[in-house]
Amino acid sequence: MKARNLFLLAALLLMPLVACNANGASTNATDQAAPAAAAPEKPDLGFLTAMGLDVSNLNIINDVWEFSVDFIELNEDQALKLLPMAQFLEGGDIYDGRYYITAAKALPDGYTMLLYGWETGDDASLQMMGIYDKDGNITDFMHLGNMGEFSDIEQNEDYTQGRAQMTDIDLKFTEPGVFTLDKTVKEADWKRDPNSDDGSHKPTKVHWLVQTLETYRVDDKGHIALDGRKEVKRQGTLDKEYESWTAIYDLSRLPMSDATRIDQLNDLAGKMKQTQGDQQYADGTAYIVISAINEYFATNPDALFQWIYKNRDHSNMIVGHLQESVTNHYLDKALLDQAISQMTDKAAQKYINDLTAGWAPE
Repeated sequence: MKARNLFLLAALLLMPLVACNANGASTNATDQAAPAAAAPEKPDLGFLTAMGLDVSNLNIINDVWEFSVDFIELNEDQALKLLPMAQFLEGGDIYDGRYYITAAKALPDGYTMLLYGWETGDDASLQMMGIYDKDGNITDFMHLGNMGEFSDIEQNEDYTQGRAQMTDIDLKFTEPGVFTLDKTVKEADWKRDPNSDDGSHKPTKVHWLVQTLETYRVDDKGHIALDGRKEVKRQGTLDKEYESWTAIYDLSRLPMSDATRIDQLNDLAGKMKQTQGDQQYADGTAYIVISAINEYFATNPDALFQWIYKNRDHSNMIVGHLQESVTNHYLDKALLDQAISQMTDKAAQKYINDLTAGWAPE
């Protein structure tokens, strides 16, 4: 697999929540009401100040999210309180400043959207979104990836020109509880002025480009639902691997409350294996699917375990790939066991315990 695709995976997949209904997360994405007609101009950030956080300079989103250098670093306790998923992310490695709040938005019905960044190492960071009720309980979560990704493919020795895959994502509110993600991904040649203060890369030739527009709405339960996704523009011939794996990438980013995402991933994986054949599937696509399953585990492990339990009498792609994830060191068995220990459905817990008892890294 090409190195740039491994980097892209890291930027598209990962995250967590302890239980399917923890803090009010929905288990049925179809049970969502329409958003209310209005929202306050400014969000009520009392639940943040109660945690000792200074919100005076926090970027407040009106209609369009704009980058700001002002952000709020979280210590370990604050990160776990606001983002329970952190206990399953990156081996549970949490340290002061790894997670930080970058922006806030007032939503209808007293809900608040917080945008986060988190450090993944090698000077890289990802963005994610959490929805909170007036008491600061998380009601939904969605991974946004790297909203301004620049992934090198090749470059010269003095790093003044090269070729890269670039991703730009714009977030805009079109109604009080409705927002869009306008995403452009392109592969392009670039040049950099070594005397420039900002060190920016200027695209010189675009080899391929695809622009998509996704529309989401936040309902009166604080749940995010994907309303639609459409392709706005396409230019050139897309990278074959990116083209074939885009559908999996899209599924991996569905909100935590979407109960259909595991079924969709299982069905898509089965179809892709049948179409590609065992070898081609194993050589690349399987890893993408495993990464998506790890995302589902981290976001909502109980929902994943319940799905496995309910489908125990039927063959599926999920169980085998989850075991592969442990075998190949993608998922720490200790984290898997930790999540199983938190299950409240004892029958399902026993089944999952027995199923995974013999799993071990090679």
